[in-house]
Amino acid sequence: MADAAGRERVVVTEGQRRHFAVLAVLLEEMLGELEEFAAGAEAPGRLVTRQHDLPPGFGELLAPAATRVRDRLARLAAILELESRERSDARLAYALLLTNVVRIEDATSAKISGYGEVHESVARVVDPLLGDIHHDLSALAARLRDPPSR
Repeated sequence: MADAAGRERVVVTEGQRRHFAVLAVLLEEMLGELEEFAAGAEAPGRLVTRQHDLPPGFGELLAPAATRVRDRLARLAAILELESRERSDARLAYALLLTNVVRIEDATSAKISGYGEVHESVARVVDPLLGDIHHDLSALAARLRDPPSR
């Protein structure tokens, strides 16, 4: 089956279209991360450091490959009539905050006994620190959940 320009028309189900849309978004995000690595960006925290161990010349190989991949993704999006997706920073941030609030709750002295006997110092020293982190993250999540009126 061909379109008006003589190009073969690709037929996919709605589920297949959604699958390709998610794949395209993930590939686009991956390219951005690779470019960040190749640029030698530093990790923003103190507990994670980046080991800049990409092979020599990787950035020079990456740039044209990333351009080709993005061009092919754009062609794929046109062929499959994929819609541009808008991603809400607020919804993503809220989900990240809530996920980590739960992780903090699961790391308290009352919950970590599955990893072995919990020394009383964990409750005395670690729990208050986790509680402070929990408080700050919960406050940020609440701000996203209940944004101020304009």
